[in-house]
Formats: sequence, structure tokens, C-alpha cells
Amino acid sequence: MNIFLTGFTRTGKSTLIQKALNSLEIIPCGFVTRAGIPNKDGSSEIYIHAANSSQFWESKTNRVGYRAGDGINRTGFPKVFDTFGVKILQNSKPPLILMDELGFMENEALIFQSEVLHTLAGTIPVLGVIKPKNTAFLNKVRSHKKTMLIEVTCQNRNELLPRLLILLRQELNL
Repeated sequence: MNIFLTGFTRTGKSTLIQKALNSLEIIPCGFVTRAGIPNKDGSSEIYIHAANSSQFWESKTNRVGYRAGDGINRTGFPKVFDTFGVKILQNSKPPLILMDELGFMENEALIFQSEVLHTLAGTIPVLGVIKPKNTAFLNKVRSHKKTMLIEVTCQNRNELLPRLLILLRQELNL
């Protein structure tokens, strides 16, 4: 089973995942995406990193997108997803693959999309975050036969950790 948290921005999805991983003392493979240092106009670059690395850097090698200062307009760099992102997923090993997060910047990254779907069909459990957007790719992830969705809201986020821990312990045989 693959578990994806979904919900609006800033509801605590990634924080919830980090609390669960810390509680279970798991260092996952897979990826995390993070915004770089904001520019004076509020815009920022978005970078992808291996989840099991403590080193985070900002270069064109791992820059997957750009977010305008308005926080709404975003541009994805599909070539980086299709090269660097695919490499991260292909090098992922048990016990758990993290995908934090899947969104719409991957819309044109067809190789990356294929690798994500291949990973979801595999034997290593996936824990991830998926944006609540309507795209063909995200809809395929949500409707995948091995995907379980959990909606996170500001109202329920503090109550979800025990449920998430139970699900992860079952999937990981802990």
C-alpha cells in the first residue's frame, strides 16, 4: 500500500510525515522538494533532493521549478525531473520511499511520471504528499490500485499521527 497525504498548502502534511518517520526511526529513500531562499520579490526556486541525504544544495542540477512572488504562478523544469528525479527514484531502496511532494510542475516530465507510476506498482511502500490539483498525472497517482489517500486539514492534522503510525507499522511489518 502507498500512502499519500493530500490537502491545502500549509496544513502540515510534510510535518506530519516527518513526525511519523522520526517516531519510527526511519530514514527513507525517495525525494523531498524544497523552496530555496526567497528573492526580494518573494519569488523562489524549487529544488529536489534525495530524502536520505542531509545535504541540501541549490543548483541547476536539482532545480525543478520556479515560484513567482505572488505564490500562485509556477513554472516546472521537466528535464530535471526526468533526469535527476528519475535517478533518485531508481536508486531508492527499502524500507520506504518518500515522495514529498507530487504536484503540477511535473506535468511535462513524462519520464518522471512513468517512473513514479512504476515505483507505486513496486514492492517498496511509498509515503508521500500529493497536491489537491486536477491533472492527468496526479489523477493517475490518486487512482492507482495501491494508493491510499488521507486528507489533512488544519482541524484534523493533530489527530492523524496515530493513524499514520499504525498504517506504516502494518506496511513495514514493524
